[in-house]
Amino acid sequence: MFYKETTPGHHEKYDEDWHVQITDLIGKTLKEVNRGRDNDELFFVTEDGDEYVMYHSQDCCESVTIEDINGNLDDLVGKPIKIAREDSNHADRDYESMTWTFYNFATDNGYVTIRWYGVSNGYYSEKVDFHKITPTGEFWDDQVKIGKMMLGLASGSRL
Repeated sequence: MFYKETTPGHHEKYDEDWHVQITDLIGKTLKEVNRGRDNDELFFVTEDGDEYVMYHSQDCCESVTIEDINGNLDDLVGKPIKIAREDSNHADRDYESMTWTFYNFATDNGYVTIRWYGVSNGYYSEKVDFHKITPTGEFWDDQVKIGKMMLGLASGSRL
């Protein structure tokens, strides 16, 4: 569930308009990559001031977490992103659905692969979300807001 601040202090449900593709990062130069709460969120800040968040909005009967990061996130900072690609694999076993999602990034500094693992009963989403946060902080999913607060960032502040 996504919310957009329509007037100060008033938020309305706003579906999918903030969802972007990981390939939107190609050609952009990152100035920061920060891990969020419980290490299951990543915040990306570009040199031109755009902010993005990669996370999963947890529901009742599934778990989607960052299982591994191969490479150094600092290698994504300071040079334009040349590769930003999503690959995934899916398997079913007994009454479980499992999805592995790999986000592959490359700059002149190096390569980074972020591996997410999702498991559910097959009914709930195992999808990783990638959203753009507007420069004024208008996009707020409840979990992202909590993650920013836990990082010590006030509502509406820059990362």
